[in-house]
Amino acid sequence: MEIAISDAGIAVLATAIYLKSSNHKVTVFEKSDGFKSQGYGVSIKSFGIHILQSLAVLDKLKCKGLSISAFNIYNTRGRLIWSIPKNIIRQMTGGAFPVSRAHLHEVLFKLIDQPVPVVFNKWIIAINHLPETERITFNDGSSKEFDLVTIAEGLRSASRQLLCGNEGWNPGDIKCRRTYPFQKRDNE
Repeated sequence: MEIAISDAGIAVLATAIYLKSSNHKVTVFEKSDGFKSQGYGVSIKSFGIHILQSLAVLDKLKCKGLSISAFNIYNTRGRLIWSIPKNIIRQMTGGAFPVSRAHLHEVLFKLIDQPVPVVFNKWIIAINHLPETERITFNDGSSKEFDLVTIAEGLRSASRQLLCGNEGWNPGDIKCRRTYPFQKRDNE
């Protein structure tokens, strides 16, 4: 199956790696011109640790993790009133560790770079629903057909509106009522 994914977020990169390992042809399209070394930190825990371990990148990411030597609590005058040491924090969090989004993006992108193309500066401007595929037209005027189109952008993104239209597009409960060749149709 040929799959297009719009947006190159952290979850998309991990998903694309798994889809590629299941022999799907995946292309990721990203509006921006590249990944930025900005953004909030994230806490990698339980299921995230398991996924990163299965992708064989957990150790690479832990090396880039943010180091916490203690968790200190101060009163309003700046006086230390309680300090939790690193070993207790590790027990309390079950092995979770903080890392910057930029480092997580970097590690996943290096893993995905060869098997799955990530195309920067390219976004969807039109989607034509064909009987068995979706024809996407991009900002550069090119177009291509895909068996499956996944929009991983924000709830109110223009691309999501193009794919779903007004029918089935509800910020609280997104449902696109398209039927794809691999789904059982109601009349079957």
